[in-house]
Amino acid sequence: MTTAERERDGIATLPASLYEAHQALLADDLICRAFGPHVVDALTSVAQAEWDAFRTAVHPWELDRYLAAY
Repeated sequence: MTTAERERDGIATLPASLYEAHQALLADDLICRAFGPHVVDALTSVAQAEWDAFRTAVHPWELDRYLAAY
């Protein structure tokens, strides 16, 4: 489907990142209440650890691009 067709039919796209997915989870009161605070807190801890690991990792593209330059 094209973007216009999805918008017309009210179809949203999935979150594009772990951060966006976690923000969507936190914004959904029904899911948060169904899971309970202990599960939401645990998922928040896992998401934060995963995000920190991802954002601090050096990607091979960065090595190829910048290692020789600096």
